[in-house]
Amino acid sequence: MKPKEELVMEVLAARHRLGENFWTFRDRHEKTIRSLEEHGWVFVMHGITDHTIRAGLTEKGEQYFLSEGYEPPKKGGE
Repeated sequence: MKPKEELVMEVLAARHRLGENFWTFRDRHEKTIRSLEEHGWVFVMHGITDHTIRAGLTEKGEQYFLSEGYEPPKKGGE
């Protein structure tokens, strides 16, 4: 996997852990995101503003990039 693809997947995994189904990227990342889509790891939607693209993890992407048993850090050091 190329570094840009890894970065996009890390962003999407982090957003997914926080309850976001997709994330908006500038369209300059479209080639990278489309490559991930070809692998079946992300789904792609049009951005809601000019020059953007939205992407989210597919089920395959979730299985491959999210660890089982992940728990987000507790707030305030609890």
